[in-house]
Amino acid sequence: MAAQQVVMWFSGGGTSSVLHYDISENINCLLDGTKTILMINRSYADMLQTPEGGWVPHSTSSVVDVDNVDADAYPALVQFEHWEARMEPGDCMYIPQEWIHQVTNGLSALIRCNLLWWIQL
Repeated sequence: MAAQQVVMWFSGGGTSSVLHYDISENINCLLDGTKTILMINRSYADMLQTPEGGWVPHSTSSVVDVDNVDADAYPALVQFEHWEARMEPGDCMYIPQEWIHQVTNGLSALIRCNLLWWIQL
């Protein structure tokens, strides 16, 4: 299967994404720098993609700062199983379609490449 889209990302470091999901299958390759990816299985989507989960209606992202979750305001976010992966140059990670994730970039500049393709679910 060939990539349907290739996206290059450049960062000065010290940045992070919002909690979100992608509508495509994704291979995330780190060319330079470091980053940590927090991942949540899409089986938790019904619980997380609600106002109680901090989700923006009709979107693919949340407004919640995953590094500082207010458990009283967003009780759904403290009830899920998640995984974290630390990536270094040369690492690639598969992110399944619609898996919820958040990326925290290391403090130094980084370059990464995403290979995206779509599969009808």
